[in-house]
Amino acid sequence: VIPIEPHPLSLMVLRRLFDTVGRIQRLNPSLRVLGFLPTKVHHSSRLANDMLATLAEEFPGLPLLPSIPLSVRGAESTAERTSILAYMPRSTVAAAYRDVGAWIEAAADPHDATPPWEARTHA
Repeated sequence: VIPIEPHPLSLMVLRRLFDTVGRIQRLNPSLRVLGFLPTKVHHSSRLANDMLATLAEEFPGLPLLPSIPLSVRGAESTAERTSILAYMPRSTVAAAYRDVGAWIEAAADPHDATPPWEARTHA
C-alpha cells in the first residue's frame, strides 16, 4: 500500500517511485502493490478530487483505498505520540483508518474471491 497526498508534487514523486518498485520486483518478483492510500484528503477541494481522478487514470490497475481525511486530530495524536485510534477513537480519521484496516484484511484473505476494490466503493 502506497500512501499519497492528493497533490501535484506527490504524483510526480509517485512516477519515480514506480521506477524503483519495478527494479525491486526484478529482485523480488512476489512484491506487489495493493493500491494507494490517499491521506490528508480535503474532500471538498477540487484539487484533491482532480488529483485522485488523475491517480486513478494513470494507474488503472491499482485501486484507491478508503481515504484518510485532512484533520488536525491526526497531527494532535502524533504530537501526543499515540495512535489516532487511541487518541480520538470516535473521530472521522479513526473511522477512516479502521476502514483501511478492513480493506487490507479483505485484500489479504486468500479465501475471499472478490477483491475489496470490486466489492465496495471508496470515498
